[in-house]
Amino acid sequence: MTKKNNKVVSMSTATWQQRAATDGFVNPMNDPDWPSGVDIVDYGWHSPSTFEMHQPQQQCRQAGLDRDHLRDHKSWMESRVEDLGNRSALQEPTFHTVDPIKNVKNTEQGNHRHTAAIELGVPKVPSFEIKYSPRTDGRDPRKELNEWHNNKNAPSKPHGEMEAIRHLEDLHQRGEFASDLKIKDAKKQEAAIRKRANDELRKNYGRYTAQKRGGWITKWRNGAKPKQMRSWSNGEVWDFGQKNNHLSGKPTNGSVYYDPLNLLLQTVTQTHTSWSAIGLLSEKVKDIYGSLRDQGTSLTKIRKHLGSLDVEVMSYVDSTKLSSISNLSELNARRDVLLVSLAEYNIQGMVPFTFTKVMFVPQCLQPAEALAPIVYTWDSVNQKFV
Repeated sequence: MTKKNNKVVSMSTATWQQRAATDGFVNPMNDPDWPSGVDIVDYGWHSPSTFEMHQPQQQCRQAGLDRDHLRDHKSWMESRVEDLGNRSALQEPTFHTVDPIKNVKNTEQGNHRHTAAIELGVPKVPSFEIKYSPRTDGRDPRKELNEWHNNKNAPSKPHGEMEAIRHLEDLHQRGEFASDLKIKDAKKQEAAIRKRANDELRKNYGRYTAQKRGGWITKWRNGAKPKQMRSWSNGEVWDFGQKNNHLSGKPTNGSVYYDPLNLLLQTVTQTHTSWSAIGLLSEKVKDIYGSLRDQGTSLTKIRKHLGSLDVEVMSYVDSTKLSSISNLSELNARRDVLLVSLAEYNIQGMVPFTFTKVMFVPQCLQPAEALAPIVYTWDSVNQKFV
């Protein structure tokens, strides 16, 4: 009994390094590439539901949840839980900060793992508490941690071309190529810039070949910018809507899906082109009207049928217009045009049906929108989409 008590006391006074080592985890700060300005101050096991997603300043892909990546994490973690138990759900601890005012834990690395743990019912997960401090080189320690973690930890979704180009452009804007740009000989200047860029990418993109990294540097030097918006085709939007259970089917012909049993019409249109949706739906309504009339249905019943239809629209901005949109504010402005326009149709009764739902596919990559439809439903009392 005495031994047991001594052991408990010993464990309670152990440093975070000792507790992490006891659980079989190495100290990340011992890694020679560990970024300066990031200090681990504690380690422990916490309920995954106590973590909040830290949105501000996140890199584009990490600001929201990638559903496919989440599904991969969940499947991988589930197999570990079955074989090794809940305490082995995570192969590596996550990282979090603690808000000094709200005293809440903000996830810095591990959003997908925390969400997967919640969905799997894993009671506790290991996590390092970290604090940031200013770096002497002026770089953002949080971004440097993102780069380090992605390169060192297999559970992360690998950064690729988009992130590499963004990283180089960030460094350029910070003036880190200033000395190279002062070289007067054009060939020597280019060689110096490429060498510095390659040295930077080698740190955290070492999993890629030198040839591939060189290709990214060439694209960056040729003026390529990180992609801001995700492009969709009409068919991809239909597939996305069905995959997320927001579109019930896909039309075999035409552009409108009709479910007569559930009195449902669904269509896909481009953002801010309400006239396109109206045109497509009007043609379908005309077909429905003709079919019911041919069946001998009375005009009163036909009108009642059409008036009972739920009409749902899923919208996107097609690739030819994405170049004119550079941020989420501009994208939302396009979406608002469609919402206002369709609301007017509902209010003024200009069509024999009611638009009950408007959905938008996620398109902003920086900051990232979660890979799920953005949904607005018609509020008949306040006469607007909410």
